Amino acid sequence: MYSHLKKYLETEAHPVKGIVVEKEKEYAIVLNSKGQFLMIKNPQDLKIGYEIDIPSKRKIGIKTILAIAAAFMMVLGLSVILYSCHRHFC
Repeated sequence: MYSHLKKYLETEAHPVKGIVVEKEKEYAIVLNSKGQFLMIKNPQDLKIGYEIDIPSKRKIGIKTILAIAAAFMMVLGLSVILYSCHRHFC
């Protein structure tokens, strides 16, 4: 059971090779070694046919961090409100 998880963590933590198949002004479409088409931000030096390393997306983005912080603040705020209401009315 854990061997599948270990294999996933080992393979996904490293960059995946891919070939640029389409290039637009702001993004490029890359066919990765797993047969998936991925949209990536387009660096200026990319050309169709180039083989590149596609970085893993396992990093936590700023949106995720902000969402976690907002949820924490809502729980904390609700706890303070409920505590103060319970203290004054009970």
